[in-house]
Amino acid sequence: MNPKIVRSFILGAISAYLFPALALVLSARFGVLPVQADVAPSRAEAALLGAVLHATVAHHATNGRNPLPASNDMLMAGAVTYREMCAHCHGRSRESDNSLG
Repeated sequence: MNPKIVRSFILGAISAYLFPALALVLSARFGVLPVQADVAPSRAEAALLGAVLHATVAHHATNGRNPLPASNDMLMAGAVTYREMCAHCHGRSRESDNSLG
């Protein structure tokens, strides 16, 4: 094979991966990527970020048991925390008409 052709092929392959990655990083760095919380993510975004989330949780989660005892008091405390800290974005129930959560 001609070394000039091989070199051109390798540079082309590197460019094909490098330029889109660079464009994505620069778009994220300069705040061009959409990050609205009130818009449903695309299928690609949901699949990619869902996979990233699951891998991160699996990597950082301990193999131990839940340190809190399973009791009605703990469930009620969790419900109170959810109402105070989470419900304003995610809604109070599945029937909630909240466009943010």
